[in-house]
Amino acid sequence: SGEQRWEFEPAGYLSSAPALVDGTLYFGTWGKQFYALDAESGDVLWNKEIGHRFGSSSPAVVDGTVYVGSYGDGPLVVSGSEDEEEFEAPAMFALDAESGEIQWRYEQFGDRSQIGSSTAVADGRVYFGAEETVYALASGTGDEVWTRNVPSHPDSSPAVVDGTVYYGGPTLSDSGPPAQLTALDAASGDTNWTADLEDISLRSSPAVADGTVYVAASSRRVC
Repeated sequence: SGEQRWEFEPAGYLSSAPALVDGTLYFGTWGKQFYALDAESGDVLWNKEIGHRFGSSSPAVVDGTVYVGSYGDGPLVVSGSEDEEEFEAPAMFALDAESGEIQWRYEQFGDRSQIGSSTAVADGRVYFGAEETVYALASGTGDEVWTRNVPSHPDSSPAVVDGTVYYGGPTLSDSGPPAQLTALDAASGDTNWTADLEDISLRSSPAVADGTVYVAASSRRVC
């Protein structure tokens, strides 16, 4: 009927899709909070002050663990000189789904300012993008398995199907195609194939079904 059943106002706005698993909604906010709500009533099951702002990265919940990426939270040091400002890098978190306790965090991002990509979890690994890099981490420990620099968009998320990671975005080269779709081997990060997309811009995440990869793109001229 569209009738509202409940309403909840978190600390800080929410700009990503929540994850719904076993009757619980999981989401993070720009107010550095992460929440678990009862999906039927909207009651808070737990919330944690994480210390990082959550943007467009939607969480994935697998085997009792919540995987989600954050924005950086800089500057940490502000003075009269820009050279002395320090910016905190973003982080990928693994949280206990029952309590919200941090199981591990990965922060090896250099000066990258955000993780806009949602996570994909498959075969004991966590896959996501940050700026122009795709990452594969061990889901149990957060240890880095491999990274690959590929043409990407900060908000594009990977799709992982049958041992292949599909990822796409606009290229940065003036001499290359406007956009490119890449298929990576999920185990090694090696490139299986690339598809150049001419005359269009790719900023969205791919979807894969029945042997076909679908991407939404827009005219480069319009963009």
